[in-house]
Amino acid sequence: METYWRLRWTPDPAWDRMDEREMGERVVAALREGVRRRLLSDVPIGFYLSGGVDSSLSTALAATLSPGRIETFTLTYDDASTTPGKEEDRRWARAVSERYGTEHHEERLSFGSFAEEFPRILHHFDQPFSGVVSPFFLSRLIARHVKVALSGDGADELFGSYLSHRIAPAIAAYLEEGPRALDRPWFAPNRALVERIADRRPGRWRARLHVFAEEEKRALYAPAFLEAVGKASSDERLAEDFAEPTARDPLNEVLEGEFRGIFPDQVLAFVDRLSMAHALETRTAYLDKDFVELAASIPGRFKIRDGDVKSILKRAAEPSPPRAWRRRGCSRPRRWRMCCHASGRARPPWPTAYSRCWPCRSGGTTTSARRARTEARTGPAAAFAATPSLR
Repeated sequence: METYWRLRWTPDPAWDRMDEREMGERVVAALREGVRRRLLSDVPIGFYLSGGVDSSLSTALAATLSPGRIETFTLTYDDASTTPGKEEDRRWARAVSERYGTEHHEERLSFGSFAEEFPRILHHFDQPFSGVVSPFFLSRLIARHVKVALSGDGADELFGSYLSHRIAPAIAAYLEEGPRALDRPWFAPNRALVERIADRRPGRWRARLHVFAEEEKRALYAPAFLEAVGKASSDERLAEDFAEPTARDPLNEVLEGEFRGIFPDQVLAFVDRLSMAHALETRTAYLDKDFVELAASIPGRFKIRDGDVKSILKRAAEPSPPRAWRRRGCSRPRRWRMCCHASGRARPPWPTAYSRCWPCRSGGTTTSARRARTEARTGPAAAFAATPSLR
């Protein structure tokens, strides 16, 4: 197989000569064209709408480009399932819908329905997978009305949002200047984490953010699969993804490395599998080739400013009300994960479905899987979860 195109993350000096208004106009113009291209369809198109900036901006642009009224879809959670503040997603999604006159649909999800559908979700994953499950339920809702939908996928990965993106500049500064670099106010919350995982080798510190270590993952493999993969490891694959970067700053270096492997192999994979479980085609304007190349050319200092993630994208959204959603992100309820471990409600179907799909080494039992999950919850992952700036 031969690579015919590779995204280059070399910074364009033109960004340094623009003010914020010019930057925003350039980003919005490129995204608008990406949305316009994805509106071409023989069937009606719907829109994922979380209430965060990514899907809201995409929806806003689509509303101005579509000749008719567009349909938007939001997933909400019952009070027993959600994280404090999560209910705000529905309010802001409704505000965007009202502002642009969309035909809005919502579905309220409970932990009970999540647990009931979990074996089916595992079936569609078809392999051990570290991915979120909410697209399964939202795609099911959308597929009842339309067969094509636009999402906000790709914005986080192009403009910086996750923990790995937020700590990349701190790690680079620590490796260059030593501990005194972490005295800066926006590095301080992650000081202990940075000191623990910093490493100059390509991709090595990023691998240390994984919940499962290599030996823990191998403990889950069936004998035949273990023999097939041999000594191959995800750490080695990550090192390849991070080798020879074209980026010139710490943030874009980690964005580039993740864009080569983690993004297509995990994020896009689980979105595709869980949407196609309902025969729903998902598109995203953020992955328009021209827009991706534009975003990759933006220096990292304009993407995360003093801890403000996706800064340039939020500023690009400035002319589009309602104002508040520009500062919002979106995530699924953390309390669901706690319920899985604390209440025991997820034991059946979780281990049963897990062992049925991917037998563990211990004769198809869940011993190794349970041990690995327990170690992950009490090992390095617990320290990552306690980091103040995870949210």
